[in-house]
Amino acid sequence: MPDVTILSNGVTILGESRVDGFGSPATVSVCIYLPCGVVFDPPDQIGASLILAELFNRGSEGLSNKEFRAEFEKRGMQFVVGGGFDRSVIRLDCLTSQFEEGIRLISAALRTPRISDFNSVVEAKRMLLNDIRARDDDPAGIAGHKLTELFFAEPFNRPREGSEAGIRAVGERELTRCHSSALTSGSIIISWCGAISQDEVVKVFDRQLVLPKIARREIPKCFAVNTQDIVGVHIAKPTEQRSVMIAFESASVSEVGYYPAKVASIVLGGGMFARLFDEVREKRGLVYDISCSHSSNRDRGWFVVGFACSTERFREAADVTRAVMTDFIPTSLELERARRQVKLSLAAGAESRSSRCESLASEWSYHGRVRSDEELISAVNDVTAASIQKLWDTYPPFRHEVQVSVGGEG
Repeated sequence: MPDVTILSNGVTILGESRVDGFGSPATVSVCIYLPCGVVFDPPDQIGASLILAELFNRGSEGLSNKEFRAEFEKRGMQFVVGGGFDRSVIRLDCLTSQFEEGIRLISAALRTPRISDFNSVVEAKRMLLNDIRARDDDPAGIAGHKLTELFFAEPFNRPREGSEAGIRAVGERELTRCHSSALTSGSIIISWCGAISQDEVVKVFDRQLVLPKIARREIPKCFAVNTQDIVGVHIAKPTEQRSVMIAFESASVSEVGYYPAKVASIVLGGGMFARLFDEVREKRGLVYDISCSHSSNRDRGWFVVGFACSTERFREAADVTRAVMTDFIPTSLELERARRQVKLSLAAGAESRSSRCESLASEWSYHGRVRSDEELISAVNDVTAASIQKLWDTYPPFRHEVQVSVGGEG
């Protein structure tokens, strides 16, 4: 189990020591969760948090963007910042000997990002606006965006890329306010994995990430998803194929049905041996491709089924998909294969130091503790046809369904 320390300012640090192989240089990976994402942005500034996250990647008051990046490159350190929905994630991979210097550079960028640097802000906005345009050029991206808007209540129906109007509306004053809220020390989670000790990590952050004690920033509650019978929306676009996405509610990350949902999603949509691929594409030739995935936040879980087909076959493809999923009972072979895939995914996440850091932070964020490998594997092994049927009884497929299709008018 990881070591856990909560600093006097409320920052949580947790991690695991790993000895490097014989002859290998000692290395360490770090992941920092900041309570900074579009879910927290003012309604007329959706995307302010994404601009700020991009600025964390572009230096500090003491270093220009070019100088900042050069400091990491000359030390062989890998550093990346990603803005997100309810958090921004900062990742660092470096030699253990360079760890404190890396944290010093990151801490300076966190405390004093280049908010007043007009060119840096303009460039950050340009990148984000390009992401929105790329999404809106892709039928599947359009469908996913609209699906989120219809399926969830505010603020969980916001676009993860931010809104064009919101990004354009953000100026220095708004970024300053966003920055002050993001450095809410009581909500910051720092995870690490590598050839270092918890005491060393704590001492480095105590020296470098000097923040006042600020109370937690609570993530808004994700209230019930769409409770209408069926919302069906079509968005015209001159494309040969029609891209379709259908969502319905399922188990959240905190429910016992979480792993039955994960296993079921693989049986149904996990590649060429999946039930939907076999029934909808291979046997009937109704779609070009089809997928099924399960996702979750703290409060809600959901399935998303996506496929591409001709307009003429859209209705039949949707009907067959619903029938396959509604009457779904996995075979023993399907269960064995899907459970194995989930466990392999867990093992891969534990093997990579960077992935392990991410899972440690995520576990602490969602559960307030880190579940053991044995606990997770046991939960996966316990998934049976009966537990999936119980999930289906609790969350009937396509109840409160939202369906979006795009294109097919080419």
